[in-house]
Amino acid sequence: MSYGLLVGKTVVITGAATGIGRATAIGGLTQEFSSRIRAHLTAAAKNGAQLVLHHLGGPTATEMSEVEERVKEIGAKYVVVEGDISDNSTSTKVS
Repeated sequence: MSYGLLVGKTVVITGAATGIGRATAIGGLTQEFSSRIRAHLTAAAKNGAQLVLHHLGGPTATEMSEVEERVKEIGAKYVVVEGDISDNSTSTKVS
C-alpha cells in the first residue's frame, strides 16, 4: 500500500557503489541490517521518495551497476550521480 507520504522527498546515499554506502543502498553488512535497510528503502520508494545514488566513478562503475539492479528490484525511482562529492558541480547534482 502506498500513501505518498514522501512524494517530493529525496533519499541521498553517497558512496553507494562500495563499503557502507553500498550496504546502505542494497544491504550487506549482516542479514538483519540488510533486511532492515531493504525494508526502509522499499517503504520510502512506495511512498514516493526518489533515491539519489552517488559514486566516485572509474573503478566503482562496475559495482554501481549491480547496485542499480538491486535498487530496480524494489521499484524505486532513482538517479545516479558520478563524481567527487567534494567537487562543487557534483555536490550540486546530488542536491
